Amino acid sequence: MPPSRFTSNPLELWTYLGPATFSGDVPSGIILSDKKLADWNFANMNMTLGAGIHYRFHRQFETKQSLSLLQFSGNDAWYKVEANRGRNLNFRTRALEWSSMLIWSPVHWDVQRRNHHHHLYIGSGWAILVFSPTAEINGAYHKLRPLGTEGQGIDRGKNVYSKSSLNLPAVFGYRYKLNDDYVIGLELNVRKSFSDYLDDVSTTYTDNDNLRKERGDVAADLADRNQDGKLRAKGVSRGNPGAKDNYGCLLLTFAYFLGR
Repeated sequence: MPPSRFTSNPLELWTYLGPATFSGDVPSGIILSDKKLADWNFANMNMTLGAGIHYRFHRQFETKQSLSLLQFSGNDAWYKVEANRGRNLNFRTRALEWSSMLIWSPVHWDVQRRNHHHHLYIGSGWAILVFSPTAEINGAYHKLRPLGTEGQGIDRGKNVYSKSSLNLPAVFGYRYKLNDDYVIGLELNVRKSFSDYLDDVSTTYTDNDNLRKERGDVAADLADRNQDGKLRAKGVSRGNPGAKDNYGCLLLTFAYFLGR
């Protein structure tokens, strides 16, 4: 029996890359901040790259499994409002994400195979992000989670935050079929995170002298970097715990039909 129209080549191997954006307590990116094109450099670039497998099990539905490397960066110096720059925090977070999604498209590739080239799709599912925020001081980057910059592991009620987060993804995409083997496209991804620590900023300042005693000079210097030189008292707001961190990316995709 010949293969069905939607299982003749159900597997696609994907690769993708593109810029990422971040929404949290520290501004990130050109659009959301005062960051200029001249501020971009490879070390602080917000970016995503990865690969994945699509499996089509129905004319209009497929599953998407992806593994991505991501980097987000931000700096209070990029705030549009000068009064907000005094906190003087910065971060660079590198992360690994595994996502699993269900994709729906109104038209299937095998419909009018010889002349059908355009493909729109949407999808959602779940994702796991493992992340490690760092910050730069005196020319060197330091991992922030072990330092407890807001008193995590030191102050009562402030536990060390998890280095992983469950996220809810949504994807919107367009692909163009070059031939029976190759496809290129653009894909917009957005992620709703359940962590507020992708940039290591969430709640309040801790007692800086006690932090210096417990975790050392680097921890204390990175916890309170206010430009006026005055240390903030314990309990003063450092971030906004009411809003979780979110991120997204715009990807250039390249796919190859397997099993032809």
